[in-house]
Amino acid sequence: MAGNDTLLEFGTRRAQEADAAVWGARAAYVAGFHATSNMLAGEKFGIPTKGTHAHSWVQTFRSEQEAFDIYAEVMPDQVTLLVDTFDTLKSGIPHAIVTAKKLEAKGKRMNAIRLDSGDLAYLSIQARKMLDEAGLSYVGIVASNDLDEGTILDLKAQGAKVDTWGVGTQLITAADQPALGGVYKLVEREVDGQMVPTIKISGNPEKVSTPGKKDVYRIISKGSGKAIADYICFPGEEMPPENGKLKLFNPLHPYMRKNVQNFEAIPMLEPVFMNGELVYDLPRLEEIRAYHNAQLDQFWPEYLRKLNPEIYRVNLSEAVWEVKQRMMAEFMDMHEE
Repeated sequence: MAGNDTLLEFGTRRAQEADAAVWGARAAYVAGFHATSNMLAGEKFGIPTKGTHAHSWVQTFRSEQEAFDIYAEVMPDQVTLLVDTFDTLKSGIPHAIVTAKKLEAKGKRMNAIRLDSGDLAYLSIQARKMLDEAGLSYVGIVASNDLDEGTILDLKAQGAKVDTWGVGTQLITAADQPALGGVYKLVEREVDGQMVPTIKISGNPEKVSTPGKKDVYRIISKGSGKAIADYICFPGEEMPPENGKLKLFNPLHPYMRKNVQNFEAIPMLEPVFMNGELVYDLPRLEEIRAYHNAQLDQFWPEYLRKLNPEIYRVNLSEAVWEVKQRMMAEFMDMHEE
């Protein structure tokens, strides 16, 4: 939702514990955030750190102007001023402009102001106007205050003049999905020294497991370079030649079948342990972040939009589909009255 804007992870004081704050900052950085306010996460993982002073800093001094000026003296190359302690438009921004002019006289530039309350769309538009009229078009605007992707989308639709978004509570607490909706099911078991598939049956189609040990591939169109679907098959299944047709079966919509051509199948599983031995070298954090961004680039915008996104399909090979259908039929035959 933020597009090309900068995203700052601001969740430390809202995290459930210290470890959650540190590792949550790392997860946010992998997912695309540009920096964190958590200094320990910055030291531990090499994540860029950014932030502003607190309201209490301003309250400590005799005046807001004094608080801004002293902060600029101490941090002349990292000045982002929180302007809503008293009155954003009548006090905070005018005082920030004075501080910015003092920095200019010393050959320095203020980075940004931060809005943390009130109507962020209206205030950012007025702030941008005031800063530009003062010749401070280079000063950015940071917004925070219980932001999430929905709020950011709405503010952008209202024309908010925000360059950087500080996201805290809604991010670090996973407010919209506090529990991971994943479950564990067996797909095969050992019988007389042989591994045989097993299945879980449910009245809910999405809860019927897919039996057997499997490989997973991402099917990429060679024409567009975009992902078509993920493809689940048994190990050792021969993939069709490049010009051959790949049959895709959607387990939730069995009659909606699709054939694709001119594709590339990218393996999605990589061994980590084999025979009890670690065989995988963990990549550096920057490599993980770059890989994540590259994966996102494979998807059409229709799959990534916030409202009513297109459903990305996970499909089964013909062999997997047939085994699943056979095992469900066998179960039904066993329990017929």
